[in-house]
Amino acid sequence: MFFNSSYNNQSITSSTGFIVAVAALLVMAVMSFDYMPDIALESDYGICLKSVKDWQMPHFLSWSLNILSFGLSALLVLWLNKEFRFIHDSTKLFATTFIFLSATNPWLTHSFSAQSLFTPLTLIATFVLFSQFGKRNATQGMFITFSTLSAGSIFQYSFALMIPIFLIATIYLNTLRIKEICAAILGIIAPYWIALGFGLIDFKDFRIPDLQTIFFADFINDISIWMLLNVALTSLLTLLLALSNSIKVFSTNSQTRAYNSILNLFAFSLFGCIIFDFANMATYIPLLNLMVGIQLAHFFIINPMRRGALFIATAVAVYVTLFCFTLYA
Repeated sequence: MFFNSSYNNQSITSSTGFIVAVAALLVMAVMSFDYMPDIALESDYGICLKSVKDWQMPHFLSWSLNILSFGLSALLVLWLNKEFRFIHDSTKLFATTFIFLSATNPWLTHSFSAQSLFTPLTLIATFVLFSQFGKRNATQGMFITFSTLSAGSIFQYSFALMIPIFLIATIYLNTLRIKEICAAILGIIAPYWIALGFGLIDFKDFRIPDLQTIFFADFINDISIWMLLNVALTSLLTLLLALSNSIKVFSTNSQTRAYNSILNLFAFSLFGCIIFDFANMATYIPLLNLMVGIQLAHFFIINPMRRGALFIATAVAVYVTLFCFTLYA
């Protein structure tokens, strides 16, 4: 069943589909090069320092680094699946979906921004976390995982919101013990301790994030309705696919089940972050695009379809239309 799905839809699940998605990213990124959103849906600060949004650099360099960050994130998630096999197939559809959906949102492709840092660093932390499955002593991995998130939070407070989510994730890996909790706490403290010690930050630089929920955001009418539809459609697809896949995905071995439980936890947590940190929405969208890509890959494996390419083509047309309306409507 697994291989029939990939064989019947090889053009979209193989390296060919991935290369086409990368080409689409480059084309749409060029189209959105001069795009300036009316509302910058990302925070301009971290817990202590300014976010990457306010880093001063030439626009072309910013745009180029942003594109490279998407490529790096795609390679990281392909590596993640190669090492941990949370998707039991040779498909690259999850990485292809991530690249393409991100390309269709000009909010994400016009310049280097918070999500350019948030997505790859979160994937690196996830890689280290996954490697701790079932270990009797996971203190080193826990320290590295939470140090990575903590270091990121200095520049972008969204990393701080991911810390409790990663802590919950350790329950699925059977690594939540007293010594591991202590290692996680030390990992959270270490980057701030080092930054304070070297004089990079001061206690007066610390600030509490001011989260704005979607229910009270007074700027929502200034946001492109087409971009909001893009995110809403992605969120809905993630939810529906996750529900459709749940029985088959969670009937696998304990390790695969743990990894996919964590990825589902991430998906639903990202929904919450978008809703309750709405002003910083763009930071979370690429990782959400990856979550729908993972669910889509599971769906194609579980439900072999001879005409799966038609389904994908329809989705591509819808997202490209939303992209064009966002730019030109």
